[in-house]
Amino acid sequence: MGSVIEAIDAAIAEANPSSAGRVYLGASQLGEECERKLWYSFRWSSLIYFEPRMYRLFQRGHNEEHQINAYLRDAGIDVYEVDAETGEQFGFKFAHGHGGGHMDSALNNLPDSNEWHVGEYKTSGDKPFKTMVAKGVQAAKPVHYAQMQIYMHLSGMRFAAYIVVNKNDDDIYFERVQYDQGEAERLIAKAEYIVQADTPPGKLSEDPSFWKCRFC
Repeated sequence: MGSVIEAIDAAIAEANPSSAGRVYLGASQLGEECERKLWYSFRWSSLIYFEPRMYRLFQRGHNEEHQINAYLRDAGIDVYEVDAETGEQFGFKFAHGHGGGHMDSALNNLPDSNEWHVGEYKTSGDKPFKTMVAKGVQAAKPVHYAQMQIYMHLSGMRFAAYIVVNKNDDDIYFERVQYDQGEAERLIAKAEYIVQADTPPGKLSEDPSFWKCRFC
């Protein structure tokens, strides 16, 4: 008889078979430097499979969203998790309907601000968390920065509240990100190019040993 862990992993694997991934180009993907990677990913060039441990990590991130919202409400911040018109999470479409994403929340009544904010929550290991504290989201996690710029652009909000929880010690990082119209429009144009291009964009490097391409 297998162990309890093996049984858990088997159940997770059965519930999450290999797939081609999303049916759309995600807002969180557009911070990727390599347009060629995005082009192939959008066209389902390969099946995606995650080990059961990764699905547990994903679920932990989802669970953390509810806890962060509870902390925010306790702090007197107005938290809106769903669109009142649809009863579902706030969602956005772009790039002729082929791009999309869902923001974690819409926030109002934050300390020192009377502006609405896009709420974006993440969890992190200790080392990347410290990098985030040192460098900020734009440098440390450009995919998250891009994601927030698109949500601000499409929602009309001028700020985003970026909240990261350190999974090692529950330390919390907060950064207020300001809307950059030029950057948001560049990202939208990038998405439109990816979905419409008939041929794959060029590589970051023709050298397969180049460090950014080595594990592609």
